[in-house]
Amino acid sequence: IFFRFLQQYYCPQLPTNAMSPNLQTSVDTTAPTPPGTRKAIHVFGSTKDEYYSAISVYYAKEAAEASWMPKTYINQFACVSPDLMWRFPQSPNKADVEAAKPHTLSEAMDYIRDVLQPDVMIPHMYCPPGMTTYRALFEQCLNVPVVGCDPDCMSLTTDKFQSQAVCQAYGVTIPVTTLVEKADDPRLPSVTLPAIVKPCCEDNSIGLALVHSTEELYKAVEHALTTDTRVVVQQYIPPGREIRVGLVELPDGTLQTLPKYEYFVSPEDPIRTMAHKYTDKDDQGELKLATSQRKCPADVDPELEAELDRQAKLAHKALKHRDYSLFDFRVDPQGNVYLLEACPYVSFTPGCPLMVMTDHTDLKCPV
Repeated sequence: IFFRFLQQYYCPQLPTNAMSPNLQTSVDTTAPTPPGTRKAIHVFGSTKDEYYSAISVYYAKEAAEASWMPKTYINQFACVSPDLMWRFPQSPNKADVEAAKPHTLSEAMDYIRDVLQPDVMIPHMYCPPGMTTYRALFEQCLNVPVVGCDPDCMSLTTDKFQSQAVCQAYGVTIPVTTLVEKADDPRLPSVTLPAIVKPCCEDNSIGLALVHSTEELYKAVEHALTTDTRVVVQQYIPPGREIRVGLVELPDGTLQTLPKYEYFVSPEDPIRTMAHKYTDKDDQGELKLATSQRKCPADVDPELEAELDRQAKLAHKALKHRDYSLFDFRVDPQGNVYLLEACPYVSFTPGCPLMVMTDHTDLKCPV
């Protein structure tokens, strides 16, 4: 509602290249745009905390340095920080971000709309506001299309309980799930153990735990409630395998399935925690990808591949994903397939699963 108000009352069309005289930026706005070349604004950072900001900066840097990027777009960069200020650096590098002057939302909107005039926004924000509110800012206020899912879809998908319920209604198989909002929920003693505990609306395995006893269950729920007001307690699907399934929408609306991407799990290392995904921040406050065992294309027999693709297409339709979709599935030792969660946020770096998957097809870079 707030952004719709801004769109109607704050954002009338102004003369081309009108800009607040107080706005200073490091972006070169004088360079001519070659005919037929689109301008892409990469939006990164976080309004939630420094951890999400570090993740976003890492991926934005990797994407900006990808060999395909300069051939496809004239790139612009916008960074949003936890203090809600905007910066327009020359690149996502730390020195460039720190050198860029901070600006208010109203100044940033003026500048993006009237000077930068991007053709598309490529999102690199992974905190809940970044995946919802800031996508809405571009699509619903600035009329700049966003690569990937729209804000409404992201809002649904970031809620693990609701998104799984919608997928289940469409025929997707999900683990037995209980939603709790307090650590002494009376249903907890009847939960089948072992079980998975995770915050309902967090990502990157924040607050994730595998519990084997009632005592561990209560402690894990209490811990997860420190990061979210709702917690998902879910049936544990033993390994098995953990496979990410990717789909890309083609211009005619059909879905192209991609080679499968497998994360190796085992009884000794049964779940992917935060330590499997990122290292601790270094002296510069930056994160790196952790080393973990994975393979693409995964070795999947035709029967399993057909079932994974079938359920992924159902989930894509159920959640109304756009452009592409990614889903994490767990395959139990008997070969049964369960949807763990949807993963519609993509970093567009050369090593991200979607790009790796498409490298093994005729799509190559789908962005």
